[in-house]
Amino acid sequence: MNSLLLLCLPVGAAEPDGIAGLLRNGDAEGAWEQARALAPARAGEPEFDMLYGLAAVRSGHPEHAVFAFERVVALEPRNHRARVELARAHYLAGNFTVARTEFERVLAIDPPQRVRENVRTFLDAIERREGSLSTRITGYLELRAGADSNVNSATSDDTLEIPALGTFTLNGASLDRSDEFVEKNAGLSVLHPFTRRHALFAELTYKDRENLETQAYDLRSVTLSAGPMVAFAGGRLRLPLNYQFLYLDNSKYRRLGSVGFDWSRDLDRNDQLQLFGQYGSLRYPDNAARNARLALGGAGWTHRFHQPDVQVSTSAYFGDEDTRDSIGEHNGKQYLGLRLGSQWRLAPHHTPYFSLAAQWSEHAATDPVFARTRRDDFAEARLGWAWTPADAWLWRVELAYTRNDSNISLYQYTRKQAFAGVTWRFE
Repeated sequence: MNSLLLLCLPVGAAEPDGIAGLLRNGDAEGAWEQARALAPARAGEPEFDMLYGLAAVRSGHPEHAVFAFERVVALEPRNHRARVELARAHYLAGNFTVARTEFERVLAIDPPQRVRENVRTFLDAIERREGSLSTRITGYLELRAGADSNVNSATSDDTLEIPALGTFTLNGASLDRSDEFVEKNAGLSVLHPFTRRHALFAELTYKDRENLETQAYDLRSVTLSAGPMVAFAGGRLRLPLNYQFLYLDNSKYRRLGSVGFDWSRDLDRNDQLQLFGQYGSLRYPDNAARNARLALGGAGWTHRFHQPDVQVSTSAYFGDEDTRDSIGEHNGKQYLGLRLGSQWRLAPHHTPYFSLAAQWSEHAATDPVFARTRRDDFAEARLGWAWTPADAWLWRVELAYTRNDSNISLYQYTRKQAFAGVTWRFE
């Protein structure tokens, strides 16, 4: 469609070996570079602006072409070709409403039949695209059940040594506790596009994990994320505002508010690069000494192999939680994390997968009780199998093993989990 409305190129503004010649020879990038170099001196000349706009369109910069053709139309209102090219540039830039108006102005001047047919082709394409720009709502409902060897992530040691106080025997509430659990999760996503490249998104996620016997460790979270999204060739950028409530045993445990970014770019058909970051505030209603400023950033990479059909993802991140109260300075920490995951499309409806995660953290100050600065080494492995008997349904089983080593024995633990669940997705 890029060449439907191209007529003969003007030559008055440049010699054949100049911009017009490069365009005739198919060197759009060369024409664009030369046009950009000449623009400071010649922008505003209708013949040059026509060549500049054509070079911009052909080299994939329609937003620059719009301004050039607008200058031509402003000086030469009866330059019908410039108006056609202006409409096409708006179309390629995703400005469909303006493009339709300009194309209809072209039809109003009763152009030749060939131009009318081409304009109708663009108008039909705009209708189809605007139909695809309608608001999209998707979501899921999920039910899972399983067993957890350590619902409270507690140590299995029955004694604890505290400097200057001696050795203490831990009671049942301070030791690891096993239980069965049920999870009820749901999510809703809304995407409202304004143009082919610009949209607003909103996501609401609800997670509820109830233990059958140890309700004191029931967890529930509500997370809202919303913001603008910009799509570009081979990638996208999202700028979310996030807010999350975390409840422990039906009581507010923590609030998180943050701003962030999530950028992804396809390097080629098999590789994608991601960059992400978050800056916000952690609030603990019942323990103000833990309130902190959160800063986190990282990068990820995904590669897909085709024989066999395997996808591998890896990421690294760095975080800093800086407490606001000097009394709780030991609660602040810095951490570095790594993640590796892979999934294998074994058959059309079966996908085994695994993931590995590690995080190394060091707290900001000496713990006043244990007289040492806490350091943790966290590791987790997950192995699962996903089955999709139909597009809307996902069944999954998963095993997980977690280990946290710490130089303070109270925070050292291991944890094993297993669950099976079903997810229903809708749109």
